[in-house]
Amino acid sequence: MKNSYSNVNTTNSIEKLISLFEYPLIFSLILTMNTIYFKNVNANYFFLLLVIYGVSAFLVSILSIINLVIKEKNVFPLFIFMIGYIGYFFVFYVINKQQSSMPYSVILTMLVTPILSIVYFYNQISNTGSYRMFFEKFKKIILVLAIVSLFFWLLSLFGVVPNSNYVIDWGGVRSIPAYFKVHFLPQDAVRFLGMKIIRNTGIFVEAPMYSYILSVTLIINIFILHGEKKWENMVIIFTILSTTSSTGLLIIILIFFLYFSRKIKISKELKFLIGIILLLITSTLIYFIIKLKMNDMQGSMLMRLEDLRIGIKAWRLHPFFGNGFADDSVLLQYMSFSRVWWNNTGYSLGMTSLLSKGGLVGLSFYMVPFLLIFRKGKRREFIVYLLLFILFMVTIVNTVQLHMFIMGYLYAELIIPSFKAK
Repeated sequence: MKNSYSNVNTTNSIEKLISLFEYPLIFSLILTMNTIYFKNVNANYFFLLLVIYGVSAFLVSILSIINLVIKEKNVFPLFIFMIGYIGYFFVFYVINKQQSSMPYSVILTMLVTPILSIVYFYNQISNTGSYRMFFEKFKKIILVLAIVSLFFWLLSLFGVVPNSNYVIDWGGVRSIPAYFKVHFLPQDAVRFLGMKIIRNTGIFVEAPMYSYILSVTLIINIFILHGEKKWENMVIIFTILSTTSSTGLLIIILIFFLYFSRKIKISKELKFLIGIILLLITSTLIYFIIKLKMNDMQGSMLMRLEDLRIGIKAWRLHPFFGNGFADDSVLLQYMSFSRVWWNNTGYSLGMTSLLSKGGLVGLSFYMVPFLLIFRKGKRREFIVYLLLFILFMVTIVNTVQLHMFIMGYLYAELIIPSFKAK
């Protein structure tokens, strides 16, 4: 009896420590996503944020293992999966490295982050769905960032002059205007849905990355947390729109379609008919958005189409294990002369970038949850994965820790044997 009481106290203490370390973990996951601070011209900021992320992720994973052992949870599926994952990555690493060296950032993203994340979420899910606290904290932090960014974005629309500057190394070393160094204006005004508007980039170097993290938050709030507070969803949606990202707008439309198609409580025949109508409306909206995008931001759209062509050509050179991750020279050789001449060599599509560098085997690290979801028939996880994969296809998040950390949640949901989140 005394032993049991001691174990309860120990696990309570461990869970409190995990909850405490979740805060630096979440902050570092956000700040390492091509934020202004992460791309500071002073490299010390870069390494500091990575160290905070590495230490906090390692600590929550170690504490999770201890908690699983004390509570005598079934860790056999976790153990087998980790051995298989590490072995699979090792084979991929050895073969891919023959083309070019693999940067540490890729090893961190494709191996270390998923392993630490899977261990952490396996423990959280097995303990009556306490993983929700992680996503709740994440959502609240993003909501604060969204509200702050909307305030300063509106000031910029009314012509209020920024009161400071910040030097970053992104597309070359440059100084960008800022409001109190908490909101930044790194990009010029663009045309969006027929209007010329300043893009809301928040604390990020580009609007697409800000739109990405806001879209992820909306997906989490609706399909994982089942958030019923309308004001939270409205703040996130309005902030996505303020980034003028067409990808963000497409995700909003898809979320509404998937959400309402699940919520309708009627006969299967009528539900199917309404589903077809919603699909037609969604498809029509997507068509008009793409058409407006081509009219308003023709250069951006043409660049994405060119990047698709470039990525497929580069991938075909080594379709299974890719051309290596060390540099973009393979992609550059297929770019138009004008882009190389003007140093406009940034690549915009995540999926074809990964196919080019890692081939089909590299892509499989992001596709395994899809196969597991189909095998287990988990509808909620399928929706979350589908929306995340769409974002992955059109946004460069191959080396973004947050994306693979959330993928770790999906892995854990699928390999865990019998626990059900409440």
